[in-house]
Amino acid sequence: MSKIRFIGSKSRISGKILDIIGKPSSEDSRFVDAMCGSGAVAVEATQRGWPIVINDFLKSSVIMTKSRLLSEDNVPFENLGGYSNAVLELNKVEPLEGFFHEHYSESAERPYFTDENAMKIDGMRVKIRQWIADSCISRDEEELLIGDLMMSVNQVANTAGTYGCFLKKVQRNAEKQITIEARKLLPKKLELVSFTGDVSGLHHHIRSGDIVYLDPPYTKRQYAAYYHILETIAEGSEPTVGGVTGLRDWKNQKSDFCYKTKALDAIVKLVESLRNAKKIYLSYSNTSHVPIERLLGALREIDEVKVNIHNVGEISDYTPSQKASKNRDNVQEWLFEVQIL
Repeated sequence: MSKIRFIGSKSRISGKILDIIGKPSSEDSRFVDAMCGSGAVAVEATQRGWPIVINDFLKSSVIMTKSRLLSEDNVPFENLGGYSNAVLELNKVEPLEGFFHEHYSESAERPYFTDENAMKIDGMRVKIRQWIADSCISRDEEELLIGDLMMSVNQVANTAGTYGCFLKKVQRNAEKQITIEARKLLPKKLELVSFTGDVSGLHHHIRSGDIVYLDPPYTKRQYAAYYHILETIAEGSEPTVGGVTGLRDWKNQKSDFCYKTKALDAIVKLVESLRNAKKIYLSYSNTSHVPIERLLGALREIDEVKVNIHNVGEISDYTPSQKASKNRDNVQEWLFEVQIL
């Protein structure tokens, strides 16, 4: 199954991050991916034997990550003849002129999708809602199918990589018919807990043996705006949208980490709120609002903590298209280790 291009994804360095963090030191240790994004680090942590807690303020990110951590035992699809058959039934649904056709299609003059694909997305959304209403599928099964739908939508979206805007001319990839692909599920059931909410409230769920991993936004890019279409799919909602790009109201999901004047204070307050954890690890880069030296100094001023910084290495910066990739710069990634004394 293809991967979603996600701003700030750690897919290329997740192994290096977990090499630094290591394996669970005791039975009560959990890996808490507090801003899980597309789930790259959480998936790597499971492969190192960690029980997992995931959280994000975007429901789409939580579902995207959770769907990568499910096993056959989690999602038997007993009422639909198994997972593969459920996917087959979704791919067979009749197209509908619904919400996506009305707002995010060629006919709507917002060509995020072709008319045919927009109507197919509408049909699939209705079918999943119907299965839930009829108690044909469980919540885990629903979230797996929604995760699959988001992955498939990404493959036919007429965008430059995110959903901040659409391309005026329909690209070749967007002309393909949307098809959901069944993914390979994990072989055994994991110890997994998930939350959807502002990371500032996560401290209520942290245990003394937990390792908390933080990957806040580094720049002005607001994820709620860049991934609004995936959020609508995750919610199963039909929000009021407007403007040229059809944005939903995302102002209640604005992140302080995306503002130069607020980012440093927000990071320090977050770390201070998590002092009941065993350790806190914080990813950051040299392209961030806050200079690395200033962030290191601020973290070391927190009472009763020890701070180390690890050089994770260089990766190429996120770019929205292959054309832009030719001129992109490299990004230096760091991992702050905050030990509570």
